[in-house]
Amino acid sequence: MSRPSARSFLLLVGALVAGLSLQAALATSQSPGTPPPGGPPPPPPPPKNLQFYPKDMPRPELIARMREFSFALGVGCEHCHVDEHEGPNPREDFATDEKPAKVKARAMLVMTKEINDDLLEKIPHRVTPGVNVSCATCHHGLPVPQSLSERLTAAAVAGGADSVNADLTVLHTEADFGRFDVSEWGVNEAARALSRAGKREEAMAALKNNLAVHPTSEAIPAIMADVHVAMGDTAAAVALLKDLVAKNPENRRAKQTLDRLTGVAPPPKK
Repeated sequence: MSRPSARSFLLLVGALVAGLSLQAALATSQSPGTPPPGGPPPPPPPPKNLQFYPKDMPRPELIARMREFSFALGVGCEHCHVDEHEGPNPREDFATDEKPAKVKARAMLVMTKEINDDLLEKIPHRVTPGVNVSCATCHHGLPVPQSLSERLTAAAVAGGADSVNADLTVLHTEADFGRFDVSEWGVNEAARALSRAGKREEAMAALKNNLAVHPTSEAIPAIMADVHVAMGDTAAAVALLKDLVAKNPENRRAKQTLDRLTGVAPPPKK
């Protein structure tokens, strides 16, 4: 095979140089902000429709706050935002205010700011650093804040004593979420609220469930005795109180209530 001539070699080099020049020209002719092929993607557009937060709030900081809301209420982005990926017309529009939950969230932010910046500052002898409220302070992982007594009252209305017992059993298994106070006294106070509302069978179901979790408690049988009295069953209350006093003669409250119910002591003045 014959060796290439000097002229052929020069033509080859010239073609290579021309190709490189054309590639560079094409690269520089791209519009500003358009990444070259294979380069990093362009930055996301700035957030829109910010009314509570500053309009120039950095996106990572805004996303961090949104995550706080999500975990505090136990919901996803679609709870407040239009973020629909299923169905015939998928749509994503985080800026729109068409969902009532987003409008409520903005009002809640204003309320929380007023509490932290104004109302809490007026508390005398406030601790340092000051304790502030947040979404989780009330929500505890629930979209709508609810106390244990409200939760058990709803169960009582829905299904009576059996429903209260079943619901409380489930809540005990989920206690690590901290959504409801299912401690001994938390359940006791919820049972008292049920009794005051006239739902005494349901209150007794809650107390029996609580006693199964805290079998050595002296407070639970004493409250059960109060509920028995409210139900008109003094004999059952007396039996519970006698058992309490037999186990612990130093239980003054149980002894005083027992003496009152058995006629040994006069009833307390109202």
